[in-house]
Amino acid sequence: MIASAPGKVILFGEHAVVYGRHAIVTAINRRCYADVKKSSKFSISSSIATTGLDFEKHPYVSFALKRFMEFKQIMGAEIKIRSDIPISSGLGSSAAVTISVLKALDAEFEAGLSDEVIYEVARKVELDVQGRASGTDPFISTYGGSWLIPEREQFEIRDLGILVIDSQQYSVTS
Repeated sequence: MIASAPGKVILFGEHAVVYGRHAIVTAINRRCYADVKKSSKFSISSSIATTGLDFEKHPYVSFALKRFMEFKQIMGAEIKIRSDIPISSGLGSSAAVTISVLKALDAEFEAGLSDEVIYEVARKVELDVQGRASGTDPFISTYGGSWLIPEREQFEIRDLGILVIDSQQYSVTS
């Protein structure tokens, strides 16, 4: 089962969201894709590496699997990740991979999780890996669209042309 989730840009209020302040956030047309198949063992393949459960090389995917198994026990899964979102660029690639994996797991294993539950699980994964986070990235990757955060008021942005340039200068943004 293949699922995808978008990256995001915070138009206003970038760091303020960590402190519960307002931000205007929108999903972008770059996505992460997770292809999940039932298997007798755990396998995670990405541009980073091919591993089993690996909390160092694939922390978001591994914690997503761990958290998913709180809802549905599984014996294994083959997970392949492909992403159009540059990593460590502030575009929400970690949230997009987490949400795409959770949605693909949910569909493949018929767990019946709602979007709100998937968001809450991804929020826990974000905290497992980063220790502190606003929850904005997994929210946008779950629901898409444009939002006022923390109010969760959705609105439409018409014909907004945003040019996002990858400077190839990567850093930890969490």
